Amino acid sequence: MSNKIGISILYNYISYLYTMSDNKQLLQYLGCGVIAMTVVYITFKLLKFHTTILEGMEDNGEATPSKQTPQQIAQAIKTMTDKKLEELAIDSNRQDYEDIIINLQELIDVTILHLVVKQTDNKGNHTMSITLMQGVQGGVYSFLINALSNFKHTLTKSMQYLDSTASGGIMG
Repeated sequence: MSNKIGISILYNYISYLYTMSDNKQLLQYLGCGVIAMTVVYITFKLLKFHTTILEGMEDNGEATPSKQTPQQIAQAIKTMTDKKLEELAIDSNRQDYEDIIINLQELIDVTILHLVVKQTDNKGNHTMSITLMQGVQGGVYSFLINALSNFKHTLTKSMQYLDSTASGGIMG
């Protein structure tokens, strides 16, 4: 039902755009339509993901998430963790996971180095120090470099967790 409504709205929108004579205005409306559809799509995906998380926390019994005891919530989290660990099969895939983490860390290092060293203007002049002082573009590069650095830190923590499970570690 909602799919037919969405198609009907899209058809009416395209028909309206087709009747317009000014191409610039047509492109503006088309762009706004694409942005609006993207926002709606992302919103529905986030809501679906949120619903999936909440369903995983439910007891499937009489208790609702708000009425569960702390022990039931802890057990639901442990069950979800055990399920994820079973899917990952860490014991048999440990070397592959370590290789993935190491390769990602190296990629991050190379990407950060590339961002710092290869940032030039259209004349080939190095611009990292200039853009850091000017703000907007420098802020984008600084943000990207910090995000990559934070991701590398997260990978280091993941490697530590992986190492801790080698000898029974946290979960054993």
